Amino acid sequence: QGCGIGELLEGASAWEALQEALEARPGQKMWVQEGDELLSVNGKPISGNRDNAVEIIMEAEGPITLKLSRPRRGNVKVVFPGGLSVTSPRRAPLKALAESAGYE
Repeated sequence: QGCGIGELLEGASAWEALQEALEARPGQKMWVQEGDELLSVNGKPISGNRDNAVEIIMEAEGPITLKLSRPRRGNVKVVFPGGLSVTSPRRAPLKALAESAGYE
């Protein structure tokens, strides 16, 4: 069990940072991805508890700092030319991923 990122909302700041990273914009060093695990909020460990995280965020004043972890195993996001993307297990055949994104 844990607390993690299930989806990035299009247009939100984390989504924008991911788009910049995918476009390899100079100076972009951080991004959030689906599957990342939330470890702490403003330096306070959440111990995998979503309610804990929400409480800390709601009580925070000013900017919020999140500490995330990305598992070495698990899903990756593959972005194709034209912006279509798919999240899949590592080592999935690229041809199958392209087909699931709508390419022939």
